[in-house]
Parts: sequence; C-alpha cells; structure tokens
Amino acid sequence: MMNKREKELFKLAKKYQKFFENTTINADAYQLNNCPYYLAFYKSKFGGEVKATAVISNDLSYKKEDAMKAFSALVYYFISWNNVEDSVGERAKLDILIWEEVRDYLNTVVESGLLAYENEIIYRRSLRSMQLTIELQHEMVELWHEAKSMNDSVVEKGCFTDEEVEKVIKIVTVVAGFSINNLKTDMKTEEILKLFMRIEMIRILNRLNNLLILTH
Repeated sequence: MMNKREKELFKLAKKYQKFFENTTINADAYQLNNCPYYLAFYKSKFGGEVKATAVISNDLSYKKEDAMKAFSALVYYFISWNNVEDSVGERAKLDILIWEEVRDYLNTVVESGLLAYENEIIYRRSLRSMQLTIELQHEMVELWHEAKSMNDSVVEKGCFTDEEVEKVIKIVTVVAGFSINNLKTDMKTEEILKLFMRIEMIRILNRLNNLLILTH
C-alpha cells in the first residue's frame, strides 16, 4: 500500500500519463538544496517501451533549474548502480575455493623442482594468472560490500546527494579499471569512464526524449 508521499507523487505524475501508458516512479530521490526530485517513467502498456520521463517534485521549494540538474544526477546514479549490481554483484557471488585449491596445487608442483625448464615456465605463468584472478576476486567482493552498503544507506534514507553519485561513479571507474588493465592504451581510466558515461547518457536521452518537469 502506498504512503501519503507516494500517493501525491503518482497523482502528480499521472496527470501527464497518456492513454495506453503505465507510470512508474523510482523510489529514491535526488536531494538538491533540501528538495527531493524523483524520476518517473511513462511506459507503453504494449511491450513496456519507455515513451517519456519526468522529473517530479511535490516539494514547494523546487526550482526548475534544479530539476534539470536532478535529471542528470538521477540517470547517472541509476545507470551506474545497475551496472555495479549486474557486474560486481554477480561476480561477488562466485565461490573461489576451487581457484585457491588449483593455485595451491600449481604452487606445489612449481616448488617441487621436478619440472623440466619449459614446463616450469608454463606452470609459473599459470600460477601467476591464477593468483591474479584470486586477488581480483577478493577486490571485487570488497568493492561489492562497499557499493551495497552505500546503496542500502540510500534506500534507508530514501534519497541520495552528489556525494553518493560521486561514490557510485568512482566504483564504476574501479570496475572499468579491472576490465581494461591489460589493454595498451594512452587513455586514463577516468577518461574512458567519462566517455562511456557520455555515450550511456546520449543513449538514454535518445530513448527518453520527452522530458517533463512536473511540480506543484
């Protein structure tokens, strides 16, 4: 059952809902100058295609220019969090016990001194690769705990600020670094992330091309 705030937001958003559309509103708001802004979606009842979006506020202190800024912050946060949840969250669930057993076996073989020179090189490379994989997994798990703790706090408060936006983007930066650390490139991780986020924002904006600012 919706609370009073949720009822007010849906009432505000549904005034602009067209026939054959459903309205959904993200539960967490972007807090700017002590005013909460929410992101609403108008989806087709046939296929669920997003037809338009709205920045919603039922607070009397809203400002239109802040609402425009809120749109970017809301999209950045939810895109970033979804990426973290899908990639890091799923990776953190993996049980690395078998990897550690393989690493220990390889280490025992390498340290035995019984391998021919050519085979020792191969085994040492495999050992190093396995060790790096395990270290990366530990980093992924720690990163997921950090990200989940942050998002749990956002859910508990019901809102986020620029601080959380910066945190989640930083986490995506680290994940991007994990993905490209073996690539030869002159671009810094931060530059790659910014390029990725710009592409994502353009893609989202092309889909959500009918932005409404809905306020009392």
